[in-house]
Amino acid sequence: MLLIMKWIIGYLRTVNNLIDNDLKILVIKDSYALPVVAFLSTCIKTVDMVDLRDTPKADLSIILNHNQYDMVIMMYNTEVFNDVMFPEQLTHISD
Repeated sequence: MLLIMKWIIGYLRTVNNLIDNDLKILVIKDSYALPVVAFLSTCIKTVDMVDLRDTPKADLSIILNHNQYDMVIMMYNTEVFNDVMFPEQLTHISD
């Protein structure tokens, strides 16, 4: 299998040239999603991954606006909701 990887801080693209489709997905993730992304890369030609802990919101907006994804998946470990990534939501839930 030929795997091409392109790195940007907080962003990774995998392209599997052995796949006979043009599907392209974005996975917004933490490390919890890595096994699923490895599986997806065996049946989806292009898988982009973004880790919001390392990617400013403006960069995510650019990534979304400059790519035509067939699907966007958001996958996080449930412990992240007790973290500083989602302080507004936690405050709202506790009110």
